[in-house]
Amino acid sequence: MSSTQQHAKETLAAAIAEAHIAHRETPDDDPMKKAD
Repeated sequence: MSSTQQHAKETLAAAIAEAHIAHRETPDDDPMKKAD
């Protein structure tokens, strides 16, 4: 695996982790969550 691919995977993993945290902190009645 190239270092570019590795970096992309790490960046994606970080973005996913941040998205999960933001999603968890979002109230259940958030309209953006229903639109998902």
